[in-house]
Amino acid sequence: MGLVDWLLGGRSKPSTPTTRARGPRCTVVRTRTASGRQIIDVPRNTQQLYEERGWRRDGATLRGYYRTRYGAFEGRIQSAFRNPTYFIIRPPRPLLNGPHSACFTEVSKDEFRVHWSRKPTDVNAGILWMEHHIVEALEDG
Repeated sequence: MGLVDWLLGGRSKPSTPTTRARGPRCTVVRTRTASGRQIIDVPRNTQQLYEERGWRRDGATLRGYYRTRYGAFEGRIQSAFRNPTYFIIRPPRPLLNGPHSACFTEVSKDEFRVHWSRKPTDVNAGILWMEHHIVEALEDG
């Protein structure tokens, strides 16, 4: 029975679209018409953000790019899974000259170590924070 039938005096209430989690998959129910439903199984994404963004693991080091709408900036995360240290290679000038300039220490000609006032909770959060700071600097600069 559809919504219109129910509103016009039908006996049972129509079912509503729901999202239910079942193990590693998520079932999504979407209404197609007033009286029919289509059930679609959508696999849950179990990838870590760094994997999804293409970061490569080399022992205890991750190498990849901080990706923003302004471009991708090469980075490295040393001891990635134990007390990680973040680096950015050839960062945009507004990042080094902006309000977070004190957070970057030059290690070599093109490479800068990132000092966090509050450490990220995990590698994925650190990548997102770096991307946020890059966007913030490029929008302001």
